[in-house]
Amino acid sequence: SAAVRMSQVRLEELIADDFREIGASGKYFDKSEVLKSLPSEEPTKICSSDYEIFSLTPELAQVLYQSWREDDDGVPVRKARRSSLWRQSGENWQMIFHQGTLL
Repeated sequence: SAAVRMSQVRLEELIADDFREIGASGKYFDKSEVLKSLPSEEPTKICSSDYEIFSLTPELAQVLYQSWREDDDGVPVRKARRSSLWRQSGENWQMIFHQGTLL
């Protein structure tokens, strides 16, 4: 949600220190880069669907889904297929990897 993307505290909780991302552009990002960029992005409506969750081990899960942004007229733009790896850390889950591929 936009609230989570703008919350430094919440992002710190959800993103693991060893996090890596391969963006839709092919560029690599780490946690510090994400924490610098996400809260300063202009809020926009991001939609998602077609979630699939795979338990890889008791402490590791893969989440696959599609996302898109809507322009001012509600038209879907920047559609992407996304994959995230989440690792259980104590009582919480943290994202350790994310990749987006534009469709």
